[in-house]
Amino acid sequence: MSSDHPGMVSLKSFLLGTGLIWVELLLPTKAGSFTDSIVFGFMGVVAIAAYSLTRRPCDIRPARVTHYQIQSRAFFLGWGLSCGFRCVTSGYSVPFGFYISLLSLFHYSEFLVTSVISPDTLSLDSFLLNHSKEYGIAALASVVEFVVELYFVPSLKNLRWVTFTGIGMCLLGEVLRKWAMLTASRNFTHLVRDTKEDGQYLVTSGPYSTFRHPGYAGWFWWSVGTQLVQVNPFCAIAYCLAVYKFFKSRIYYEEICLISFFGLDYIEYQKKVPSTGVPFVRGYIPVSKALEQPLLRNEEEEEEEEDSSSTDDNFQKVECDQLEDD
Repeated sequence: MSSDHPGMVSLKSFLLGTGLIWVELLLPTKAGSFTDSIVFGFMGVVAIAAYSLTRRPCDIRPARVTHYQIQSRAFFLGWGLSCGFRCVTSGYSVPFGFYISLLSLFHYSEFLVTSVISPDTLSLDSFLLNHSKEYGIAALASVVEFVVELYFVPSLKNLRWVTFTGIGMCLLGEVLRKWAMLTASRNFTHLVRDTKEDGQYLVTSGPYSTFRHPGYAGWFWWSVGTQLVQVNPFCAIAYCLAVYKFFKSRIYYEEICLISFFGLDYIEYQKKVPSTGVPFVRGYIPVSKALEQPLLRNEEEEEEEEDSSSTDDNFQKVECDQLEDD
């Protein structure tokens, strides 16, 4: 991987962002103090602004972007990870610190892994920072709930067993998703393909031998886990419902496309691997029945044609016999 490769460019900036934690430890301020937070935040803003001096082009298709555009996002996520780590080590807000760290790591790893497995589809959107308006609202809602409950019910946020359960879910979900991405390689994209690409094939190995959509399954458990990390009871329930609804419609549509790509091969794959990985989401299973129905109708039509032809033959035979008698 060359130094100008988008993945390498982002990795250097991400590590630099995480390295700010060591600078922060040298500050002569009390850990967790308001002044400490302001100084540390100012350091991040200044460092990100300094990157604007490097605006070299970077080869990312379909559009060319600058090193700065990659560096600023990667550095921001690295800085977020270091902020979260600082919150945890200082005891200022352990649940929120873990949440920020896991969130930053997830978004950066999405870009890094995509840059390795599928550079042709890589873009700034691969960070998933601007995933959707609903995603942003959900993230904001989780922070609001955390702050409100921390103020009114601070003891709720001290349920460490809930936080660590959430961390376990996030890590398992993250590993499952990245394993799925690496296994699918160039077949993996962040957008649903409605046309089959050249060289695209049906992936059935690795995590795909257990779940039909391990990437979505990993994201589901990671999303719900982030709310357990913060001990957000309301958002935990809301996230379950929202993510379930999102993946139900997405998997349904994606499997329509996959069946159009691979036909009966995908139907057989559905039978061998019945689980999508996302709880209570079956996918587009009825399509298999829909494909079988035309076959049944064809058989019935053939039988009817045979019956009608035999009837016609008998009728013609009777006519011939009558003519002979006449």
